[in-house]
Amino acid sequence: MTTDITREQLLARQPQDDLRDGLSTPSGTLRPELAGMPAFAVATQLGEAVASPQEVALTLEMLKQVLGALEGDGTPAGERFVAAVREALDHVARLLSKANNIVLDGWLEDCAPFIKTEADIRAFLAMFQAVLQQYTALQAVKPSGESD
Repeated sequence: MTTDITREQLLARQPQDDLRDGLSTPSGTLRPELAGMPAFAVATQLGEAVASPQEVALTLEMLKQVLGALEGDGTPAGERFVAAVREALDHVARLLSKANNIVLDGWLEDCAPFIKTEADIRAFLAMFQAVLQQYTALQAVKPSGESD
């Protein structure tokens, strides 16, 4: 049996609602449930905030690149993640010549306190990929009269 969830509940959902038990499994992968409803909730929130799919995709890719460049610098995972988020968002804003989407920026910042290990970073990137996939799907089925 499934439980119905309303759009309002999706829009009200916050990272602390889903991440309090951590991002990664004991084996270091994304907790499977985070790729489901939590990712869909973020995708719904991005849609409500009219984030462009290009900005979401570019932010994920830039975050991966910045994290890779900072890897092995001896900085704790959580601090490295925060620095990488800021740098990635700055790059994306410059590339797109516009301010970052406030919901995307806020979600990344709200998730930062839950990043404690390298496994958490990998798990977060997997979750972000799930968000992007769901957001792309939502955008694809949006009625043609709606715009970004």
